[in-house]
Amino acid sequence: MIDERGAELQQQLQLLAEQFIAHLHSEVPALQQLAASLPDAGTSTRETLADLRQRLHRLAGSAGTYGFEQLGQDCRNREQQTDQLLTLDSIEPEKLLRLAQAMHTLSVPQPTASQSLTSLLTPEPVPEQQDDTLLYILEADQDMADSLQNTLSNFGYRVRLFADDALLHQACLQQRPDALIVDFDHHPQLNKAAMLSNGQANLTVPLFVLTSQDDFATQLKAASAGASGFLSKPVNFSALENSLERYFRRQTDEPYRVLIIDDDHELSSRYALVLRAAGMMVEVLDNPADIHPTLMRFHPEIILLDVNMPECPGPYLAQIIRFHDELLQIAIVYVSGVVDAHRQMDALLRAGDDFITKPVSDQTLITTVFARVRRARTLANSLSRDSLTGLITHANIKEQVVLETERARRFDKVTSVVMLDIDHFKRVNDTYGHLTGDNVIRTLANMLRQRLRKIDSIGRYGGEEFALVMPQSSSADAARVIDQIREDFAKLQFQAGDETFTVTFSAGITDTSSPIESKQVLEVADRALYAAKTAGRNQVRVLLE
Repeated sequence: MIDERGAELQQQLQLLAEQFIAHLHSEVPALQQLAASLPDAGTSTRETLADLRQRLHRLAGSAGTYGFEQLGQDCRNREQQTDQLLTLDSIEPEKLLRLAQAMHTLSVPQPTASQSLTSLLTPEPVPEQQDDTLLYILEADQDMADSLQNTLSNFGYRVRLFADDALLHQACLQQRPDALIVDFDHHPQLNKAAMLSNGQANLTVPLFVLTSQDDFATQLKAASAGASGFLSKPVNFSALENSLERYFRRQTDEPYRVLIIDDDHELSSRYALVLRAAGMMVEVLDNPADIHPTLMRFHPEIILLDVNMPECPGPYLAQIIRFHDELLQIAIVYVSGVVDAHRQMDALLRAGDDFITKPVSDQTLITTVFARVRRARTLANSLSRDSLTGLITHANIKEQVVLETERARRFDKVTSVVMLDIDHFKRVNDTYGHLTGDNVIRTLANMLRQRLRKIDSIGRYGGEEFALVMPQSSSADAARVIDQIREDFAKLQFQAGDETFTVTFSAGITDTSSPIESKQVLEVADRALYAAKTAGRNQVRVLLE
């Protein structure tokens, strides 16, 4: 699959390179002719110089990106020479003549072998976490192995245990697990574990380390082995599951959305091709005046913005974007041939978050966009989601209830709404402390997230209470799913110091089959929850009106 993608993208890259070389064969002579006209330009000398400077600047940025570094540097030198002339009050004809002579040293280079895009391609997607997510656990302590297997199985993982590293190695070669968990106390073969994790092409198996040594040296060793998670003993099972869930959720995020604004069409086309090859969604905007409708339609997470655009300089456009508070979350990165530190600083002070200088290697471009968007996405999630559980907030789940119930009626479908509450949660907090209570809430949130479908919405309604929306599910179907989760959650062993304990929850369910208003659906589900509580807790009740 990746070979087919690589071949297709390589072909597109070659086509862009050929188009750029064709452009050079017309642009370089045109620039030389323009420079030759300067000594006789008369009153239009400055205008001609400004035009020459702008076109040299553009070529300096794009030539290096296409692999013609020397031409790019030569254009940069001529651009700086032109800049100096434009600062003079009076330009002597001899200086214009020297510039014209210098321009004639520019030449169109021979085509070079196109760069391979294979290394830029995203690997095959990591399987979305489902009930059959496969975990391999290397654990010599049988009691610990059994506890890990029981707990993680309740979260929906498929678990295989290994007490011997050679057997684990063979199993990895026969079937790739989705994650690898290794107890380094009994299996201190960090190098071999790293080989299992990262040593094969396209093998993106995360490694999670369990150890009783949590000193800096051990953590450094685990990091150098490529570990994605590090957990100290005694193992907090919910913390382990939280690390697994966070890893798989990050791998299944939607593609990053990138908007490129550059008046150099050849260059922006190449940037778009490279970023799409890395799995990102990309749009190119040629007309800065269309910025607002483009932002409203495409919702980019990052804007790659040229600085020198004749119709609208990049820093001005960045300021226009920053006029709107609702667009503050969009990262703005200048991609420009401007090398003067003062001009770069001036652009960043007006608006913008970063500055990378052309020519830009493909890998630098991808790395910059990846780092910026991941950070922006993390911040955005922190604002719209509950900080403890990562679920959507109270206000958002209420909106989702109204949205889905109205959608269900519009398409003559049924949607179920669930109110769920942890039993005797105050007792958990009072007995084991709030940190342990938070751990219980987070564990239930993770279990709900993993056991429910992608189309279901899960929100933390408040405290230990959750609200769920399950489209295209009758209350009977929803009750079966929630009741199974209830049974599995009740089996989990929580730890607080040397003590272990279990927790249960109650749930109330209704659906949209009855003609009640969307805003009343939550109230009906809440009454069902109350019925479950008063009937003795640890159960699921359905109420239809």
